[in-house]
Amino acid sequence: MRSSMISILLAGGMLFLGACSTTAVPLTLAERAEQCAGLGHGLIPTGSQTGDAKQDYKCNRLAGNWAARSHARTSLNHAISQGLSQGN
Repeated sequence: MRSSMISILLAGGMLFLGACSTTAVPLTLAERAEQCAGLGHGLIPTGSQTGDAKQDYKCNRLAGNWAARSHARTSLNHAISQGLSQGN
């Protein structure tokens, strides 16, 4: 009797834990890109190859802004060159 009660409690606990778990559906690369674009971010690879784009790529706010980064780098290089040519 005691062992059947323990078995029933354990089985009920396992069912409860199973109901609480989530079943995540893997994202495609297009879905992940859309998700990141909605945040104004770009995608960069994480290095893993699981087949799930959410694990294989992460959103990065700097990755999608190449033009602004390139302009800032050019401006910085120009300012450094000007400073060096003037002897500062």
